[in-house]
Amino acid sequence: MACRLVFLLAPQSALPQPGAGWQELVEAQSQSLGSGIYLRLFPAQKDWHGSLDDLIIEGKADVTGQNPFAQGISHSKGETNRLLCDAFIPYVEPKLLWLAVYKVDGHSINPKEAYPSHSLDIDSVECLDQFPLREASNETCWFYPTEDGRYLSWEKRSRIITLPGFIPDIVAQDEALDYQRSEVHLL
Repeated sequence: MACRLVFLLAPQSALPQPGAGWQELVEAQSQSLGSGIYLRLFPAQKDWHGSLDDLIIEGKADVTGQNPFAQGISHSKGETNRLLCDAFIPYVEPKLLWLAVYKVDGHSINPKEAYPSHSLDIDSVECLDQFPLREASNETCWFYPTEDGRYLSWEKRSRIITLPGFIPDIVAQDEALDYQRSEVHLL
């Protein structure tokens, strides 16, 4: 028998009851993170003195979020069209969400797969802990720009569906799991 730790982020009212199976965890998680924004940041070339309106009129910028500086603008030696940020930022409401930790047991069917339902034939799901997300140990994560200059940003709001989470570096294991709430840290 192999087991994994699985993390669920959901409103308290959506947390599965004792004896729930994998499908109930998936359904509960789908009620937590419903939207977010795609964010892209493009550096403007040093010799460019236009505006966003100019890029739109010239047909270089539109709603697709492609790099408007990729074509038709001269570059200084060594200057590239690199994308500084290409991220999806989920919209999280910590005051409304709970974090639940589950032990998922099953027979190993594909040890090379990371996702629990793809690596295990799941026999049982056991809730180890549940607590409001706002009570989790929170570690501040800061973003520091590393260069000066002008930037163009693009963002697009989008709907998402998420699945229960897991620690990808830890594969299903046969020995007992050591879970302690004090070891849970959020960024």
